[in-house]
This record gives sequence, structure tokens and C-alpha cells, in this order.
Amino acid sequence: RTSAEFRQTVVMITHNNDIARLADRIIRIEDGKIVE
Repeated sequence: RTSAEFRQTVVMITHNNDIARLADRIIRIEDGKIVE
């Protein structure tokens, strides 16, 4: 089942771009600041 089916938000933190691509939304942080 997906998070949408359960109506839940999942926050995932990773340094692996292949895993990050699985997300619906990606927020990038560099030097402690949101850059994208």
C-alpha cells in the first residue's frame, strides 16, 4: 500500500539520488539552506 492510500505523509532523508527519485517531491538542502 502507498502513503496516499493511508493518507499519511512520509518524510525520507537520503544522500542516495536513486532512492530520492522514488519520491513525489524532493527538497534539496545545501549548507543548511533549502536550494530547490
